[in-house]
Amino acid sequence: MISIDKLGVEFSATPLFLDASFVVNPKDRIALVGKNGAGKSTMLKIIAGMQEPTYGQVARQKDITIGYLPQVMILADSRTVREEAETAFAHICEMQERLEKMNEEIARRTDYESESYMALIEKFTHENDRFSMMGGTSEFVLTRPYMEFNTFVDPEATKIVFESGIPITMYGYDVT
Repeated sequence: MISIDKLGVEFSATPLFLDASFVVNPKDRIALVGKNGAGKSTMLKIIAGMQEPTYGQVARQKDITIGYLPQVMILADSRTVREEAETAFAHICEMQERLEKMNEEIARRTDYESESYMALIEKFTHENDRFSMMGGTSEFVLTRPYMEFNTFVDPEATKIVFESGIPITMYGYDVT
């Protein structure tokens, strides 16, 4: 959630906008419409944290990420327009790489009862949840024999579910 409260911007004592207040909730889609010079880009830069308002408050929910793609861009000749736009989401790609490395480590390890293994599972769970909330789309499938999950659920019930082919979720991950 982003909350804008009584935001104002002035250039040389000339107001661009005064006392703007609104809230952007998760999954809201908004549009800023106005003539050239009305302050649309300035408002977006303030929301993204790239510019400070003359007065007012911008409150951003913890762990929120805001991407800003400027109207006039300095493009690298080595990237396509799509690749350039994707740089706004580089942090999501980095998070996906970290998740892939953790998933590989989980697959290699056999110390399922250890505190470090449980800490890794917890870290993976937290990071994957954040990744999903930020719009990440990759699915991480933990491929473990059903007996490895016997400390979490009844092994016989797990075996029945695995053998049935019914998709199940454990710690928020598809394990079938």
